[in-house]
Amino acid sequence: MKNSITKLALVGTLVALTSLSALAGAPFTSIEGYGGAAFNPLAWPSGQNKTEGDESLISNPQIGVWYVNLGDVDVDWTALGAGVTVADRLELSYAYELIAPNGKNLTKNNVGAKVNLLRENTGSAATPAISVGAVYKTISDTAEGIDDNDFDYYVVATKLITQTPVPVVLSGAHCPLRRA
Repeated sequence: MKNSITKLALVGTLVALTSLSALAGAPFTSIEGYGGAAFNPLAWPSGQNKTEGDESLISNPQIGVWYVNLGDVDVDWTALGAGVTVADRLELSYAYELIAPNGKNLTKNNVGAKVNLLRENTGSAATPAISVGAVYKTISDTAEGIDDNDFDYYVVATKLITQTPVPVVLSGAHCPLRRA
């Protein structure tokens, strides 16, 4: 029943969002809420698809909805995330995840912040964008003795290469402080 309600809410959200005017492009809203793709952060802050002449301090919100079905292990995974960028440098994000392995519902909340330290193409066309970020995560129903909350920290560099027949995004992240 809960999966049906979640799917119905997801469809309703998608219908409502598609009726609004929107601009699309990377970074997308990742499963964990920050600007990126799937689980990978990108150095570009979210909400960068402003219209020309828009000088707002806070970007329009960027919203993402993910549904993943891992059929071979019987897991349904739904994520709703959003992010905004302040002063074109500080990204603030949130995501709610509902993970249903074998019918058991786990929920996860992610609150993130990312700071763009170096904009792409600064000083040279070869310069990647560089950002640092952190995500505070909480999860419900953990096993005894396992933390139900923690931080992930990362450094990420991203570069868009347009000199190829199709644009190519190169991005690499390092999570030096992530606990095992």
